Amino acid sequence: MGLTEKTTHDAEALATFLEQFKGQAILSALLSSYVAQVQELEAVFFDVLASRTIDAAEGDQLDLLGALVGQPREGRSDSDYRIWIKARIRVNLSSGTSNDILATIDAILSSTGRAEITETPPAAMLVTVSDALGGTPADVAELISQARGAGIDCNLVYTLLADSATFTFSSGDTEEASVAQGWADDGQTIGGGFADALEA
Repeated sequence: MGLTEKTTHDAEALATFLEQFKGQAILSALLSSYVAQVQELEAVFFDVLASRTIDAAEGDQLDLLGALVGQPREGRSDSDYRIWIKARIRVNLSSGTSNDILATIDAILSSTGRAEITETPPAAMLVTVSDALGGTPADVAELISQARGAGIDCNLVYTLLADSATFTFSSGDTEEASVAQGWADDGQTIGGGFADALEA
């Protein structure tokens, strides 16, 4: 259960007066002057708590949170840096399972990106990311390398293009024509873009 800010300290303090002191203007004002300081401190404390969350922190505060989890800013904007801090937290909590690796990748994918893992026994996996990687390939490969278990070989196959612009073979035995996803024309002006791969 989270903390809840209380904004009624003054009313609650005045309500604790014994009956014979209620309505005494000078005594009420004296008590209220002390309670107002408590109320102000509580507001400041809750503001500090709120500004120290990943989603609310900005600038130097965000840099401090990144340093705590071991994720340097590396020139990223605040919004991008938040994504990478959350991904770094996933890496730090990883046990090296495929689910941990997927959770790490999902943290940095754009809203349209998708990741799949194909395990190839005895100790290897292929991570395929499609429809927008959400970061530089080298950075993503480095995160995967740190999230995977020791001794597990891993390769990252990725594309920086949307699915609709990535080279794709026919989905079945029937021939399909696509100027956006098929082979390029003679002028190399249309056709699907190829994916790339990195060792992670």
